[in-house]
Amino acid sequence: MKSLIDFFRLLRPLNLLIIAGTMYAMRWWVLYPLVNNEQLAMEFQVSEMDFFLSVLVMILLAAAGNIINDYFDVKVDRINKPDRVIVGKTVKRRVAMVSHHAINILAVLIAGYLGWKYARLYYAIIPAFMAGSLWYYSLVFKKQTLIGNFVVAIMVAIVPLWSGLFDLISLADHYGEFIQNTGEYFGALWKWLIGFSLFAFILTLIREAQKDLEDLEGDAAGQFRTLPLTYGVSASHLYVGMMSVLFLIGLAYATLPI
Repeated sequence: MKSLIDFFRLLRPLNLLIIAGTMYAMRWWVLYPLVNNEQLAMEFQVSEMDFFLSVLVMILLAAAGNIINDYFDVKVDRINKPDRVIVGKTVKRRVAMVSHHAINILAVLIAGYLGWKYARLYYAIIPAFMAGSLWYYSLVFKKQTLIGNFVVAIMVAIVPLWSGLFDLISLADHYGEFIQNTGEYFGALWKWLIGFSLFAFILTLIREAQKDLEDLEGDAAGQFRTLPLTYGVSASHLYVGMMSVLFLIGLAYATLPI
């Protein structure tokens, strides 16, 4: 029973719920009010089931990424987070690896189905790219200065973008002629979507840099070349400060009537 509970802990269920919540919030609290109003009065063309499947793809990819990250990080985590090491203790390493591959395959198959149904090849290509990126992140990229941070930030930024990708493209297909007459407004929807993704990207860069500062001892033992280990703690604090200022400037630009 404990091994089963620890396996679910390995998936980071809270993070997976945040992904699902983000995607549904983007759909119903951000996009829907913008496409269903006095100016546009459009209805989503992607069914609830298909949208759920698109959410499930992101959840599965994240779960698989969490598993493989812990699989390769056992040595480092024994120093940084000794009480949270699961792989190799209550969950066998082979079980973790097989689960990672099985979950990734399921995610890509679901994405392939959506790509086939909506005749959009990139619906399948993007998840396959993410699965490969998360594998190489855990194996190689996270050990390199800032590269791992950027890979994680890109993966996180894809989540809100993926949420709107299905709906906006399907709306463009269905309401093509109408949208041509309101092209400027519809184009603004993409700006909103990309804006949320950029904010997610910058916030993730900040958080990953902070984690590098927290995990100095274990990262050094694992021969990681993170920013604080390569250029020093002061340089890392400066980097976090600069990224925070950049985020606040972007937030002010997006919200204030400048």
